[in-house]
Amino acid sequence: MKPIEMLSAILQRGQITDRERESFEDMYDRIHRYKRCSDKQKAWIEKVYFGQKLDEEAPVVRRRVIIPTWQQRSKGSATPRVEAQVESREPKPNAVPSRPTTKTGTFLASPAVAKSHQVGYVNYPGVQREVPVATLSMFEEVCPRIRRGSRQYQKVADFFANGGVVVKVKPVHTAQVA
Repeated sequence: MKPIEMLSAILQRGQITDRERESFEDMYDRIHRYKRCSDKQKAWIEKVYFGQKLDEEAPVVRRRVIIPTWQQRSKGSATPRVEAQVESREPKPNAVPSRPTTKTGTFLASPAVAKSHQVGYVNYPGVQREVPVATLSMFEEVCPRIRRGSRQYQKVADFFANGGVVVKVKPVHTAQVA
């Protein structure tokens, strides 16, 4: 297996720290750009790849496909049941759970999970360009005039508490009227 393929697997499935992720992403970009990597880089990639056992494949899960009754033909004609093989890697964290079915093949209604917004926006006159902010402490540094007890500060704090990832602080452009 080539180092670029191992590096791709590490970035996709590996359990690595933020600092290692940054280093591996930089290494991935450089390998694509220059089409080579050093022996030390290869050794590091192989150490993490084989150390985390990313060379082992995930087991294949068989799932049965159920055909709803309204799609089936009459009882006289035989409708074959279809079985499909689906490769199942690790479950996605944002995946919607499968809907339970009744014996007739119709689906039961399942409640939709509301997902919070992950990017927020704040207009602030003290910045010259859009600044991404990832934590509340960074927000205090970028926007010092917004005090802790204020309503706007509380909204930003609630945004981060409810799963928000980035607040983009945008400059206020005031148009001058002549």
